[in-house]
Amino acid sequence: MVTVKIDGENRQYPKGTLYETIADDYQEKYHHWIAAVVENGKIKELTKKVNKDCEIKFITLQDKIGHMTYVRTALMIMLKSIEDVIGKEKITKLKVDFAIGQGYYCAAEGDFKIDGKLIEKINERMNEIVAAKIPITKRPYSVEEAMELFHRQGMTDKEKLFKYRRSSFINVYCMDGYYDYY
Repeated sequence: MVTVKIDGENRQYPKGTLYETIADDYQEKYHHWIAAVVENGKIKELTKKVNKDCEIKFITLQDKIGHMTYVRTALMIMLKSIEDVIGKEKITKLKVDFAIGQGYYCAAEGDFKIDGKLIEKINERMNEIVAAKIPITKRPYSVEEAMELFHRQGMTDKEKLFKYRRSSFINVYCMDGYYDYY
């Protein structure tokens, strides 16, 4: 068992408990969804496990970091859904180009037509992914491994970006075979 201090209260949890499980225990005390935790001053995803005595604070969607986490998650779910619905082989370009205010400009090109019916199917797939609680995992890759991975995924813009990366490792996120970098 480990002792976790939350809001001045000490609670006991089995070693290896997901932060998501702990967040579920406290969610009703917060007006906004819990998106991540800060453990002893370090931000951790909810999919990480508590392995030692610690103090945690919750990051909610109201917090800037929590909102950014939510947006990145939503974008990843949307991009994966687009690939699932259209089929990767029919897509020649798919990326989030830039933000305008609260919105994002996305570019999609290939052997498909964007219309209301396609948008509806993409939205349905997004809801299926959320309902299935498909996990998003984070793993460090060497720069060379990341470049090869994104080359295979057809994400040549990210592959080019990594050529100028100074650190030797890059955190890559994966959701059911869809990889991305933020």
